[in-house]
Amino acid sequence: MKYIVEKRDGNLVDFQIGKIVNVIKKAFGSLHKEWDESVIELLALRVTADFDAKKDGNRIGVEQIQDSVEKVLSESGFTEVSKAYILYRKQRENVRKLTEHLDRHTSLIASYLSSAATGAGFSNQGMNQYVARQMLRHFWLEEMFDQEIRDAIREGKMIVEPLDSMLAQTVTLDLSQFEKPKQHYDMVVVALHQIVENLAEHVVVSQFETILTPDQITRIRQRFDETRVRFQNVAPARGCFGKVDVVDLQPETLGLAQRALDVRRQVMERLDEAGFYPCEGFMKTMEGEICVVGDSIRTFEKTSGYIWTRKRTISGDEALFELEQEALAGVGTLFDRVEYRLRFVEPVDSGAARNLCQSLRETYPFIADIQIVSDF
Repeated sequence: MKYIVEKRDGNLVDFQIGKIVNVIKKAFGSLHKEWDESVIELLALRVTADFDAKKDGNRIGVEQIQDSVEKVLSESGFTEVSKAYILYRKQRENVRKLTEHLDRHTSLIASYLSSAATGAGFSNQGMNQYVARQMLRHFWLEEMFDQEIRDAIREGKMIVEPLDSMLAQTVTLDLSQFEKPKQHYDMVVVALHQIVENLAEHVVVSQFETILTPDQITRIRQRFDETRVRFQNVAPARGCFGKVDVVDLQPETLGLAQRALDVRRQVMERLDEAGFYPCEGFMKTMEGEICVVGDSIRTFEKTSGYIWTRKRTISGDEALFELEQEALAGVGTLFDRVEYRLRFVEPVDSGAARNLCQSLRETYPFIADIQIVSDF
């Protein structure tokens, strides 16, 4: 009978008994054992007889053939050769997985080189960062989070940040700790480099107005990506190792958000214990943040152990009305932090924006952070 062999990738090839003969010879050869050609051929025939009962029509899987090789060698008294074949088979499996892994890397590299969305052009450093971040995203999604968390992320019920790094989400750099005036600027720059390279995706610089001059602040802003380094005097007291933006307040989604942060905490704590981060005990100062995004607020039970944040974008023209409604809803008591973005469709004078923010903070003290943006 003519057999059709189904390979692991689904491809079909004609069965060749010579391949079984060759692998059995390799198993004997790995033990430096001599063999008789007729014995090897007889063993190969016994293998075909063994897997014949497993076939589906005339189709047989490659793994079923390999199982039969192990069985026949062992039952024929060649126990050591059978063990050698098992080892050979395992090594082949490892090589196959490695090859698939390399193929994925190659695909990532190709996607980087062919992407027009990289923005700042191509570079070896940019490619390395892109590939590393994609692999880390795969690590969190496919290897650390369970299926329910993955489904919630993919369905847009929640957003976990950061998914593409082992860095914390946010670290606060309190500049009041710097006491030597001549060294302020240089020390701050060194500290910021250390944080953005080794500790966190974002840095909130607080207590800076009495430490740095306006010119020094401008120079730092020019030196660092503004999306990663932000000056904000009202800052969280502790850092955030990870954040989950929850689109709604369904109990199931909130529970998944907490589970995702717990997983991230456990992984990062193990890394911290192993010396992965340059600051000893780095994770001891970190908290997880659950951020409720959207306009509606439904009553929910705030679980301890997390920072609960309310984040919302509202129309600048309706700001006073909207904030009054938030105050009446008890947002300040429900959440640990409340952040707003006031969006204007017209250009906004920077001085007027600062004055408005200051006035709103004084009127609504529960506001931890408020920004004004313009669509103009």
